[in-house]
Amino acid sequence: MAELSRPREHALVAILALPAFTYVVGVLQLSPLLTALASEFDVSESAVGQLTTIGGLVGTATALLAAPWMQRFSRRTWITAEAGLFVMAMLMMAAAQAFVMLAVARVVAGIAGGALLANCFTAASEFIPDLRRRNRAVAIIASGTTVAILAGLPLLTLIDNAFGWRWASGSVVVPLIVVILGALGLPDGRVRSPAANQRRVGFRQVLEQRATLWLLAVLVFLFLAYIGWITYFGAYVEQGYAGGAGRLGTLFLVGGISELAANALAPALFRRFSVYPLAMISAAGLAVTLLGSGTLFSTASSLFVSISLLHVFTSFLYIGSNTLLLNTQPAQRGSVMAIASAATGFGGSAGALIGGIALSTLGNYQSAYQVLGALMLFSVGCLVLSQRARGAGFS
Repeated sequence: MAELSRPREHALVAILALPAFTYVVGVLQLSPLLTALASEFDVSESAVGQLTTIGGLVGTATALLAAPWMQRFSRRTWITAEAGLFVMAMLMMAAAQAFVMLAVARVVAGIAGGALLANCFTAASEFIPDLRRRNRAVAIIASGTTVAILAGLPLLTLIDNAFGWRWASGSVVVPLIVVILGALGLPDGRVRSPAANQRRVGFRQVLEQRATLWLLAVLVFLFLAYIGWITYFGAYVEQGYAGGAGRLGTLFLVGGISELAANALAPALFRRFSVYPLAMISAAGLAVTLLGSGTLFSTASSLFVSISLLHVFTSFLYIGSNTLLLNTQPAQRGSVMAIASAATGFGGSAGALIGGIALSTLGNYQSAYQVLGALMLFSVGCLVLSQRARGAGFS
């Protein structure tokens, strides 16, 4: 593929950040809508939280199935098709008349989002040959997920408060339509006629690299902690601190601003320092912050500190992990990133499941978050093992 002009490169990176935005809004909308859905369908909040588990497991399976075929179709085709399925899922959710229909909608959303972020990151790597510009593009695309928290979730909270959860869920269709139109401008980076055995080898080679496997494990634990935390965060604020839509929206706003700042800072830090120690610090910081729920962070005002720390550490670790993964196996980037999406989907579904079980068993949100923090400590060990498997420092 010929190198693109800088203005077009910048425009395409901005386009790729939009699917990341809509994906996160679609997945995390259960957090601000949790209590409304539980009341509407007369089920527990823990049961509603398991819709995230369902979507995550389906997304994991979809990403794994997509991995060997990532180079068979262009990013334009992948992203357009996935966004179209996401539109269907959001409309189904908005129109659901029974809890089982919500579950079906989350299944469709899982299929749609399974490899969506993988295609966004892979697309950037295909038309940006320069490593530093590519790392910056990864950070910008990741910022789409941040803006979802900064603006998307607070907006959903306000729409839910004013018009109800159905309108809040249906509103996600609007940016998805923009995604479909924007994806049409992506270059055709398809590998024209790959042999069947080449497609299978790409998948197998990813799994044979120990350094890659340990980095994938880091993503599992990262999203286990993050999704397990944020899925129940809305109910945690409402019930534990008598927080209404205004406070919850402000918390999401503060968290989003913190993460956006971290996304902007990450590329500069990664140029000056090794990615590895920054990822280690972020993994440990995320674990400690969750472990401090109810102790270090026990007041309403301290929630603003904890949400800022959680988003900053998540940003650094997520961008760092994806940067490292893109550089581990250049010839198999599509497959690597698809399996990375499977890792995040599996981690997220496990986090919602474990968080729900801990909440039901221990009876309070602080203890459930401490369980997630303890599990997050395993990511530190995975980073150490990945470094040893590489046998050299990360760049």
